[in-house]
Amino acid sequence: MNSAYGRLCIMMFLQYFAWGVWFVTLGSFIVFNAGENAWFTDNFVGAAYSTSAIAGMISPFFVGMIADRFFSTQWVLAVLHLVGAALLLALSMITNQGVFYWVMLAFFLCYMPTLALTNSISFHHLAEPAKQFPYVRVLGTIGWIVAGIVTGGLLVGGSLFEEITATEAALKKANAAAGIAGVSDKEMPAAEKLAAAEKWLASDAQPEVHAELETRIAELKKHVAKDVELEPVSVPSLIVAPNELWNATGHPGRMSELSLANLSGFRLFNLRLFGVGTGMETTTLPMQLGSFAMLLLGLFCVTLPHTPPGRQGEKIRIGDVLGLDALAMLKRWPFLVFIIGSFLVTIPLQFYYSFANPFLNDNGMTAAAAKMTLGQMSEIIFMLLMPFFFLRLGVKYMLLIGMLAWAVRYLCFAYGFEHGMWMIYVGILLHGICYDFFFVTGQIYVDNEAGPANRGAAQGFIAFVTLGVGGFIGANLSGIVYATLKQSEFAIGNTVLFSFPPVESLWTVYWLIPAVFSAVLMVLFAVTFFDKIKDPKAAIQGETVPQDPPA
Repeated sequence: MNSAYGRLCIMMFLQYFAWGVWFVTLGSFIVFNAGENAWFTDNFVGAAYSTSAIAGMISPFFVGMIADRFFSTQWVLAVLHLVGAALLLALSMITNQGVFYWVMLAFFLCYMPTLALTNSISFHHLAEPAKQFPYVRVLGTIGWIVAGIVTGGLLVGGSLFEEITATEAALKKANAAAGIAGVSDKEMPAAEKLAAAEKWLASDAQPEVHAELETRIAELKKHVAKDVELEPVSVPSLIVAPNELWNATGHPGRMSELSLANLSGFRLFNLRLFGVGTGMETTTLPMQLGSFAMLLLGLFCVTLPHTPPGRQGEKIRIGDVLGLDALAMLKRWPFLVFIIGSFLVTIPLQFYYSFANPFLNDNGMTAAAAKMTLGQMSEIIFMLLMPFFFLRLGVKYMLLIGMLAWAVRYLCFAYGFEHGMWMIYVGILLHGICYDFFFVTGQIYVDNEAGPANRGAAQGFIAFVTLGVGGFIGANLSGIVYATLKQSEFAIGNTVLFSFPPVESLWTVYWLIPAVFSAVLMVLFAVTFFDKIKDPKAAIQGETVPQDPPA
């Protein structure tokens, strides 16, 4: 293995590790901090995830008009990753929804161009790109898998997380035994808090938190004497309410906060504990890990082989940047149907990307992010099997099977926790068919239809339509559907138009919506799309491994 090849592999691993370590669990973080008087609104998950789609629509301008013409690729990557690292670290500290949205958008405006740039720098320095690039690119998928395992907690064992779990259990037991759920309630008068705390201390329960409780009682006595309300203290109280927990920053919500310094003596992160089994998935820690990974990647990019701008001196055309030259291909009915179908199917796909992790965590699955990486593992397997299926099924049936897999996946999620966990795992493992059979097959089809002259324009156009426009609409729609289902009824004025199902069936209804959408699209596509690749063997041999969408 030569030096450049090894560095490209490390670059690709860090590129997708830095994204996957926090992006999969972002929905859980927002959901567990959403609600009345909390940091976020219920529909913010979709809006947050749509920022990557917005950046995906804008990034071709940056890559095509600036990065490819004026600067060396390795330096562009270094600067974008270093700025992105700072923005992601800042994102982990923001508790205002509006500011969070704009900082996240700024982050993705830095990150999304690097997906194309890491591919281009790889192609530039590989001796045989067609043969070697898939092996470099698979390191990105492996990076995403490792990130999910880390975030899910499977590689973060030892005393830290054991102590966190034990402490959380002790807090719950203390609350239940002492009956002092209101001690940390901001609305509870200080005198009542003092009486409840003294009663709990007298019960001699949970001696391990007596020192903290005595400190709290002393502060309460001072406030009772002054007849003023207790202000937030610098060290979080170990007394937490089961229904409304309150952290030291004064933000109500479903959280208790425990400084890492209290556990290990080294203050680096704050771990917010939301429930048994969620580990770090509902905390800001994944964002901080992602920031650190991007910092490493930014510094590492300086060591990459020198890569001068590939299109220096060329005239800038907007049509080239956005792939608008591919619009002429829409005159062919099969290609038009394919583009419309791809755009529409991307909309229900965002229901999975935005809410799969919150759904699994909400239903008590432990290490959900780690188990979701089974989807990427199946993706690698089906990628290797693509030539076998492609030659035998053809493009139309490959696309239809991909659509069918999405519908089946959503049905598995809708009824899995009710009828058996095996359905949940089937839904996760279907990712290989969902992604490879539809997206990879679609890219092969586009590549074959466009030919060498329009290949770049056609691939850019399909990416803009699906990952950009379709992703933006789908992400926002998923957030609206989730927030709407959380309401008990929908009314205009005093007129109730219809009532929603109870909370326990919220997820069933949520997943049935994209399941029906995908199934209807599959039927329409089956009766309207008629086309096939003339030489499937030649087409599959020209295949490249595309970038992963979040999963």
